[in-house]
Amino acid sequence: MRPVFFLRKVRTGVDPGVYPGYVEGMEKGNNMTATKTNTHYIIQSASAKMPNSCWGQYGRVAVLEVEDGVDHVAMISGRARGVVRVVETWEKLNVGKFQSTGDNVWKGKGKCAFSCALKEAADLLESLAVPS
Repeated sequence: MRPVFFLRKVRTGVDPGVYPGYVEGMEKGNNMTATKTNTHYIIQSASAKMPNSCWGQYGRVAVLEVEDGVDHVAMISGRARGVVRVVETWEKLNVGKFQSTGDNVWKGKGKCAFSCALKEAADLLESLAVPS
């Protein structure tokens, strides 16, 4: 996969302006350096928090860029361990009774919003994948 830069806090007094991995937009004195790592993309789903007046099941879908060796993360957030960035999220999706299972999920056979979002995420993941 392609190397990607992400920012990591460093407690040293190294000036990021002279660091060879300097990323544009970093300012002097903020103790941030750029680190290079190999990444890949994954699709993560989770249940969504809804008010008590909504009795159905609701979910979230996200496409995440994660470090190599990470299969899934604990939460859909840029703060989660191993996550480089959140590419896109679909929030508060109704998980209907016509949700697809197995291979049909990625073919868009489901009728509910959650299944449709999974199909869109799979299409986005396919467009982001860079051949090795």
